[in-house]
Order: sequence, then structure tokens, then C-alpha cells
Amino acid sequence: MAKVNNVKRGYALILVVGILAVLAFINLSFVISLRLEQNTTAAYIKGAKAQYLADAGINNAISELKADAKLNFVYTGSISNYSDDTLYANCGSYSVDIEDEQRKVNIDKANRDLLKNLLGDGDYTR
Repeated sequence: MAKVNNVKRGYALILVVGILAVLAFINLSFVISLRLEQNTTAAYIKGAKAQYLADAGINNAISELKADAKLNFVYTGSISNYSDDTLYANCGSYSVDIEDEQRKVNIDKANRDLLKNLLGDGDYTR
């Protein structure tokens, strides 16, 4: 009778160890899934912050252009490292540089007279 009792205890022990192994596997799967979700959420938050900063920079550039429209779109300053701390503290920063492309001279397509007027009377045809 003692041998039958020991065999039953052995089967019970194997069953308990098997159940614990299955529970450990389920727990490990849950932890891995949770970590992947955490990484996905962090990446989404970073992307959303970058999108909002880009939108803020574009809107700020548009407002600067509208404010300077009275001066024939000539913008002489630049806004660097601006962030709106009232909306998102420590979210990031952006910089806005506005250049007047219309007043630039394309030296590859400029005629000789225009270049002489801009550069002076020197001989620059070497």
C-alpha cells in the first residue's frame, strides 16, 4: 500500500510541476507582449510629438510670413529653438528660417550684364 501511495504522490508532483511550467510559459508570454506594447506606445508618442512640433513650426512660419506681408515678404530675422511651453512642457523645439527665394539670383542662368552690375567691373570670366 505504501508503494501505491508513493506512486500517486509522484504523479501528483509531476502534474503540479507541469501546471507550474504552463503557468510560467503563460506569464512569460504576457510579459513579452506587454513589453512590445510598451515599445509601440512609446514610438507612437514620439511620432505624435514630432508631428505636433512640425505643425507648430509650419504654423509659426505662416504667421511670420503673414505678419511680414506688408514688407513685400522680406524677412530679416529667424526664430530658433522655439517651443510652446504652455501646451507641452519639454516636448521639444523647432527652428524656423525663412528666406526670400524670389530675390536670389541664379548665377547659372543670369546674364553677363546682371553679373557685372552685381559684382562690379572686374573680369570674372577665367
